Amino acid sequence: MSVRTPPRGPGELRPVHLELDINPFAEGSCRIRVGGTEVICTASVEDRVPPFLYGSGEGWVTAEYGMLPRATGKRNARDRVGGRPNARAYEIQRLVGRSLRAVVDRKVFGERTIWVDCDVVLADGGTRCAAVTGGFVALAAAFEWLARNKKLGGRPLLDSVAAISAGVVAGEVLLDLDYAEDSAAEVDLNVVCTGGGRFVEIQGTAEEQPFGRERLDEMLTLALDGLERVRALQAEVLGERLAPLLQKPPGGGGTMSGGTRRGGLRLCLATRNPGKVRELASLLEESPWQVMGPEVLEELEAPVEDGSTLEANARKKALHYSRLVRHLVMADDSGLEVEALGGQPGVRSARICGPSATDLDRMRWILSQLENVPWEDRGARFRCVIAFALRGEILASFEGEVEGRITFEPEGSAGFGYDPIFYYPPMDMTFAEMTAAEKDRVSHRGQALERALGWLEDLARHLEAKSKSRQTRQKRAARREGP
Repeated sequence: MSVRTPPRGPGELRPVHLELDINPFAEGSCRIRVGGTEVICTASVEDRVPPFLYGSGEGWVTAEYGMLPRATGKRNARDRVGGRPNARAYEIQRLVGRSLRAVVDRKVFGERTIWVDCDVVLADGGTRCAAVTGGFVALAAAFEWLARNKKLGGRPLLDSVAAISAGVVAGEVLLDLDYAEDSAAEVDLNVVCTGGGRFVEIQGTAEEQPFGRERLDEMLTLALDGLERVRALQAEVLGERLAPLLQKPPGGGGTMSGGTRRGGLRLCLATRNPGKVRELASLLEESPWQVMGPEVLEELEAPVEDGSTLEANARKKALHYSRLVRHLVMADDSGLEVEALGGQPGVRSARICGPSATDLDRMRWILSQLENVPWEDRGARFRCVIAFALRGEILASFEGEVEGRITFEPEGSAGFGYDPIFYYPPMDMTFAEMTAAEKDRVSHRGQALERALGWLEDLARHLEAKSKSRQTRQKRAARREGP
């Protein structure tokens, strides 16, 4: 395993600090520090547009990028030579401009140009990613200035945008490379992504040997988790300025969309089952919580699920992980109970055929046990218990249940687990024949989460009020202390 300096895990970010309003002259400004990298981003509003936009009613967002001569260990010539940026600076400023334009509605701010200048003060790797991330904060602040001055015709932001690096160093996938790691990387990847999880740009280069799809997926998984953390910091520093600027994207969702996602509220799903992750993330899409997937658990030891009931296992998992991560943890345990088998496999649904068995192995076992059982006696139910824990304390738990029958053979290719053999009479199809949305509406997991959503909303309001109260006390204390 690579030794990182200063010490941090493969999926850990360097310390990230965002400071707003650092330039009293600019309409929007932000200083971003990522480890030893520091970039100052300023957004300036001009009441004119490039010639190709004259009379269009649309505005323009563009960027410039430059590195100060002593941003690195030795003095380098300025990026702009003879009035033109060098090739690297030109490539990066085009990336920043594209990234910012991807999340703005240019019809909303009229025929104005917003220049986002990104000046690298210190460079220790990831300067382009820092420029995109800090540039968005400065841009949002400039839009807020326009709104205060009644120069906006609506909400200009379609979403947020941020960027992060990942790569392969000494055969290991790492997040947020510093200069030493980037220089030695076998693969270097820069990922620009919106708050809704849509990619703006992916820049990947094999410095030595070509890499495969599996490696790419590993790097993207790590990058997307890192971006969740970066977006939470963007939302935190912008605070109440952000929500009035954001449009609600079509179909809802998105980590920072429409002000419905709250930057500091993160929910860790305590499961490594990709099928469960997809279902739970979809069901929680409109909730006020940012959902964190199984990549958060990669470095953590999993608990032994030896409880005698679904509730015992759900609570055990939630408690275990809530002692290891700082966020609210949601754990579920689900089981298929077949009447003709005395309620089996029940709590042992995922382990009935041993630890190395596949979903197909487990379905075949069920079908073999029911080989001579007639249709009317093949009743079964799915049950789910969801538990929530924070800092080693169970806060709440919820249950869901759905009745059905076991088919004579698998039918349908969607879903996961026992879905192809679980027939749901009201819809005359198995869970595996349903669309994801159809299954979410009727499933045991969907019912349990439906019961939990109101509680999650109340908890979010409580935690936000508590956070605002703490911030108020800190500000008062700072004023009492004086400069």
